[in-house]
Amino acid sequence: MRLRKSSSSSIGSPLRRFASYAHLLPASQTHHHRGAGGLLRHAAEVALWSLQSGDRVLLPGEQAPRRRRELQPRWHLAVFLAALCHDVGKPVTDLVVTSRDGAQVWNPFVEDLYGWASRHQVDRYFLHWRENRGKKHQAISALIAERIISPQGLAWIAAADTELVLWMMETINGSPSAENPIHDLVIRADQDQRRARPAQSRRRLHRLRDRPAGRTLPGGHHAPAGS
Repeated sequence: MRLRKSSSSSIGSPLRRFASYAHLLPASQTHHHRGAGGLLRHAAEVALWSLQSGDRVLLPGEQAPRRRRELQPRWHLAVFLAALCHDVGKPVTDLVVTSRDGAQVWNPFVEDLYGWASRHQVDRYFLHWRENRGKKHQAISALIAERIISPQGLAWIAAADTELVLWMMETINGSPSAENPIHDLVIRADQDQRRARPAQSRRRLHRLRDRPAGRTLPGGHHAPAGS
């Protein structure tokens, strides 16, 4: 799917804010995207897959052409942001990030991980996983997502229809209403992307076999902040 110029420019800022927030955090401790940068990669891929599927979905109701032109780019952005932020609460509920000596602890409510590491001159941070994480991140995701989306982004989407904002935030919280069309798009994209990762990993390992070993990052344990 080729994005219109307005759509491609509107997703760039949220992506940069997400990258600053999550930096090189993995998406999980032992499952999918557990390597350095896994959370960002998973979020971005699910967002793009959802956007591609959303482009084929007819907006609810009979819309006049002018009204549809007004809604469509906002619909695309709402779908993209809902998918991008579906796991955004995990750094709050799933783990604790500290400096090497444990003297500095990242507070995700206060600042992004990249900003924290830069401010404290942390060149390598360490992850401490919490027990019994489950789906706790869904309760906090909407709060963190507001930083990624921005007030301006919310206002622009709501200017066409506040229902789009409602569907987006319901999806991020994991509590969709029956008429929410965004949630199913994100869930399917998330599931499809997770299923695709093992096959991609096997192909990558096959390509790398017999090559000299290079520098690797120890996924799921620690990651250099400046890489």
